[in-house]
Amino acid sequence: MKVYQRNGCILPRLYVVALLSIIFQWTIFPLPVAAQGPGGPGGQGAQARERAMAQMPEGAGKEIVAAKCGSCHQLTRVTEYRNDREGWQMIVNQMVRAFSATLTSDEAATAADYLATSFPGEAKRAMPLPPLPADNVAVKIQEWEVPWKGTRPRDPSVAADGTVWFVGQMGHYVGHLNPATGEFKKFDLPDQAGPHNQILDKQGNVWFSGNRVGYIGKLDPKTGNIEKFPMPDPAIRDPHTMVFDAKDNIWFTAQNGNIVGKLETGTGKVRLTKMSTENARPYGILVDPEGFPWFNQVGTNKVGRMEPNSMEVRNYTLPNPEARDRRIARTSDGFIWYTDFARGYIGRLDPKTSEVKEWQAPAQDRSDPYAIATDDKGRLWFSETGVIPTRLVGFDPKTEKFFSITEIPSLGGSIRHMVFDPKTRSIWFGTDANTIGKASIP
Repeated sequence: MKVYQRNGCILPRLYVVALLSIIFQWTIFPLPVAAQGPGGPGGQGAQARERAMAQMPEGAGKEIVAAKCGSCHQLTRVTEYRNDREGWQMIVNQMVRAFSATLTSDEAATAADYLATSFPGEAKRAMPLPPLPADNVAVKIQEWEVPWKGTRPRDPSVAADGTVWFVGQMGHYVGHLNPATGEFKKFDLPDQAGPHNQILDKQGNVWFSGNRVGYIGKLDPKTGNIEKFPMPDPAIRDPHTMVFDAKDNIWFTAQNGNIVGKLETGTGKVRLTKMSTENARPYGILVDPEGFPWFNQVGTNKVGRMEPNSMEVRNYTLPNPEARDRRIARTSDGFIWYTDFARGYIGRLDPKTSEVKEWQAPAQDRSDPYAIATDDKGRLWFSETGVIPTRLVGFDPKTEKFFSITEIPSLGGSIRHMVFDPKTRSIWFGTDANTIGKASIP
């Protein structure tokens, strides 16, 4: 077992360096299991796409890169990186093997040739990041390396006994970590389920979203038994992120299915509501104290709120048409917060007035802010996944300042979802570096 720590602890530097080539690829293109498709988080809006296209030289392969890479990612991820021919080929191959990018072998070779010719050099960003603030407050981060390699551990939950549950999206399992001992346990899932998310009920059962197989599963850790709750529409194959309401029912999103749904855990009944916007791609979700689900729509510039009984949706349109909100949070004052993955902002929505206020993230348009969580002091924490290493950033709404920026010791890759544990005042997350992480916040 390898444990990474920052702030006063020694990191295994050689191991981190050895991981660099793999994590570099994942950090450049952190793709979900389900292909995003045009207009997803990489669908930055017509103006941003045109600007990126203008920076891409003409040549064989440009249209392949624009269509295939740009269907899932901001094209600035291409134009701002440099690499040699071998490095670009490794990145393209990784997208095909690990993330189901739809490229033929000829297209992959043409794309790599174009990238190496158009953006040559050593593997690095073309532009440096802004310096850290002088009064930056770094946090202690500890990571546990998951023993099942390349499985994308993610979306942890902290149990009442302090142990941590998570899913291995690429490894098709539910995982368990005892942070006190470093011991891991794995529950393999059937059907190549591709679990995207998991949540714990009051009885200790683990509910997971079968992102590739069109069902929500319930795992009893005591027996290993799994109960499946299939989607009533077989076209909905990708239940995504889930959350309990006060009645222990589950609300969930399905981004490619373009729906928000409700699973009544007592009866097993599943209800679905289709989004009015084509390719809206519902993503992150929460339930407020009044029982209203709020959710992101990463394929457009809207935040949604659902009436829990009728399941009718009210959309709040964000003022910038290029905004793509990806994850969502709520502070105790009732404000809804989101990460704008496409533009590099965090935003605040006032449900009473529909007023939106935004702050550009520290890494600016290279930030790719993703996961977001609130702590017990009303502060926001989010991941900047477009930089190397990935960074955990703290924002105080009272001062409207980014007061904390800390690099992830293992380099991180994408951090897609985070949870705050009030008992230990820590934030838990999974990384593409195949770790489960804990940030002890001030």
